[in-house]
Amino acid sequence: MSWDLKVAAKLDDLGFFTLFGIKFDLTFPDNLFDDGFSLLKMRFGFSFQPERIGKLVNELHEVADFFNHSSYVYDAMVEATLNVNDHAYPDTEVFQFKAFVGAWWAAASYSAESGEIRFVVFDQGVGIPSTLPKWSLWEELREKLSVGSVTSHLVKQDARMIAAAIEVSRTSKSRADGRGQGLADVLSPVSETSGGRVRILSGSGEMLYSGNGKMELKELSRHVGGTLIEWCLPADQHTEEGRDA
Repeated sequence: MSWDLKVAAKLDDLGFFTLFGIKFDLTFPDNLFDDGFSLLKMRFGFSFQPERIGKLVNELHEVADFFNHSSYVYDAMVEATLNVNDHAYPDTEVFQFKAFVGAWWAAASYSAESGEIRFVVFDQGVGIPSTLPKWSLWEELREKLSVGSVTSHLVKQDARMIAAAIEVSRTSKSRADGRGQGLADVLSPVSETSGGRVRILSGSGEMLYSGNGKMELKELSRHVGGTLIEWCLPADQHTEEGRDA
């Protein structure tokens, strides 16, 4: 098989070939890229393994030593993987798509040109909308959906459910399991900084949340086969807490 060197180099940086046991004899010249783009190796885990997220966040510091919101990034990614452990793979589920049951993947990148850091968590679970009927705040969520306060009913139900769940999580005073505000924690890197955004694709819905509180919802043509959460932050922005210090 003939590989484009730049494509192969990025996949190698991501750890793709190691993850899938693919061996090849390609060598990459030192000057292959001059775009200041760093792609960190993908982390793969089962159950709740926050130490793996910690290593990924530490690597972000190594490529962007002025990265100022690592604690928010860590908390958000840990919350995402904890939700995978608790909800994404129900024991009774017969998965529509072939799934690596119990698994999650996380990766990150830094672009010196744009000054942005991106980090993602992905799982092959049932999707956020499918897990919500068993949520401790389900009745609050149903009320939120019934009054249509989230957005237009013209938007597909999965997208509305994701948005409503986030609003309920942010306004709820406590959670039954004592772990903070759940989905609201996923938004914390964007809520506590300026110029960032977080995108959630889950089930057949997509939500894009900006730091100004704006939510954009989108209908997808098909189920994405799990949940993907992507954060994008300006690497040189201080948190609100840092600016007040």
